[in-house]
This record gives sequence, C-alpha cells and structure tokens, in this order.
Amino acid sequence: MRIFLRGYYGGQNAGDDALLWVILRELDLLAPGATVRVAPDLNSAIPETSLTITGAPRLRGGRYLAAALNDMMLYGGGGVIQEYSEQGRILAGHLRLSRWARAFGAPCVYLGVSAGPLEGSRAHERTRQIVEQATLVTLRDRASLRLLEEIGAVGNMHATHDIALLLGGDLPLPHEPPERPVLGVSANAFHRAAHHDPAADLRVHDTIAAALDPLMAGNPDLQVKLLCLHSGEDSDLWAARHLQASLRAPERATIVPYTADPQRTLAEIADCRWVLSFRLHAAVFAYACGVPMFAIDYHPKVAGFAEMIDLPEASRMPLAELEAARLTDALQALVRGELPPPRVPLADSLAAARRNFELLAGVLRE
Repeated sequence: MRIFLRGYYGGQNAGDDALLWVILRELDLLAPGATVRVAPDLNSAIPETSLTITGAPRLRGGRYLAAALNDMMLYGGGGVIQEYSEQGRILAGHLRLSRWARAFGAPCVYLGVSAGPLEGSRAHERTRQIVEQATLVTLRDRASLRLLEEIGAVGNMHATHDIALLLGGDLPLPHEPPERPVLGVSANAFHRAAHHDPAADLRVHDTIAAALDPLMAGNPDLQVKLLCLHSGEDSDLWAARHLQASLRAPERATIVPYTADPQRTLAEIADCRWVLSFRLHAAVFAYACGVPMFAIDYHPKVAGFAEMIDLPEASRMPLAELEAARLTDALQALVRGELPPPRVPLADSLAAARRNFELLAGVLRE
C-alpha cells in the first residue's frame, strides 16, 4: 500500500505536528508496512511504526508524480478546504490534484479537515467539485458540514472531530492538577500572520497583559507559562516576548518555546492548572488533558471546536470583543473554579475523533 499524505506538515506548528503524529500511528494499525510519502515536509517528531515514511518528491510537478504513483491521496487534518482570496489558488490546486489522482485510479480522502472560509467568486463551485470527486470527507466540526451543505456540496461527508484529540490515546488522560498554580497562556501573532498587521497584535497583547496584571497581583503565587505552539521569531515567540515584557511582573512569566515533539507540547499543557487558549490546538490539548480553560475565539475553527465540545459562552470570548476588564473577570472566575466546563464528556469526543479512522478503514478495505 502506497499513500500520499498531504497537510500543513513541516511548518513547525504544534497542531499540525499532532495531526501528523496521530495519522501515522493510526495508518500503522490500518495498513502495516505501507509506504507513506508526506508533503510538504517532514520536520517534526514522528512515532515509531512499521511504515516506510519519506518526503514526497521535491521536483517540479512532484505532487502530481506522487499522486500518480500512490494508491491513495490522503489530506490529513487541518483547515484544508479554505480560500482567502479571489485568485482561488488553494482550492484550484486541490481540485487539479484530486482530478489527477482519480485519473490514475487513486481514491482521494479528506480526513478530519475543516471547511471555510470560502472567499472568492469560484470558491463555492470548486468546493462542490472537490467534495463530489472525493471518496470520503470527514470534517472536524459540524459548522464545516453545515457550510458544505449550505453551498450545495454533495458527497460522502461526515462530521467527526479533531484528530489531534487522539494524541494521548483513545482514553481520557489521567490528569492531576499540579500543586503549583500555573496559568498556561498560548501566545499568538494572529493579525501579523493573517493580515500583515503586527500593530493589531501588539494591541491584543497589551490587552491580555492588562488583564493578567490584576490576576497576578491578587494571586501572588500564580505563575504564567507562555506557550509557543508555532515556531519562528515573528510568530508565537515574538508574541510571547511582547506579552512577557508588557506584564508588571515579567519575572513570574516563563516562555516555553515551540518543540517539534507534539507529545511534549501536550505534556506542557497538562502541567498547567488552567489555560488561556489563543490558539485552536491549545484549546484542543487542554480539553484532552482535562485542564480548565478560557478560549479566545479568533477564527471560525475555534467557534467550531467550541460547538463540538459545547463550551459555554461564559468560557470563551470573541477576539473582536476582547477587553481587559472582562478578561480579568473571566480569568479570576477560571482560577476560582467558577467557569462552566465543556458539557460534552471527553470520552464522547474521543469516540468521535476515532470515527475518522473507522471510516478510513472502510475505504482501505475497498
């Protein structure tokens, strides 16, 4: 069995690292001994398996060569079905590649992905064609499934859950809150990455710091762990440094740099008593570890995840509504244990995430 596995791998993002880790581990169970070619890059820790794991060809046209030479093309998790511009290059590329793979008889599977935003005049049309050609599409949130249904997409579509939930295994992780009061804060340079507007990020960081200051003043033993889930001097590390410098007590904040091992990232979050998540997979990992959290809703995928776990509105806040005083009140309620937790039991979410691979197994048997 030869599988061409595509995603946002190699970009030094802990969420994508976790997706790759889990998918390789599960493929080892479903297709032991298979050859898996990963694109665009292998740049993070991977599990020990019986698989032969290599990078995809880097030659010009290497994606098409890989699609032609393999028995399946698998898009493995993340915000894959999306388009942010009128040019429509993302979806056009998916469509060309899926047509090429199908021409050579290879099934095309989208596993645990999300859909949207779909901007541009041809985004809906191309998305409908992608779904129609796909052998299987599993979606990590119900909002993505609703979006595809609203634009008239028809195909073998299922709402499942985020694959990264399975990083720690199929059973809820035993979580003992650490004795020391540690608040994990996932740093994010969202505006800089999405809109090339670092000034907007600085304003957000100042707001978060202004919310943390009275919390830390009222809880003198509280330590803050600034979690970097993405590498790069102009990404989470840049955000963490500015956040730390903006605090009145910066010596009580520790920066945890990005690590290419997603299980280490999971362990860092499990070692927190509470988490303020400003990245999707900080929230995913906190939920998987049973760590109480408050989420900043900065992207539709965060709202989609919050819906899947039924995270009450009191435990999250849209980025556009972020205010220091409101955030301080929410964080004080968090550390006092007064914020409502997710209403969906973790065991149910893990079973929904497992459904991704149960459906994939059906395709592999065909």
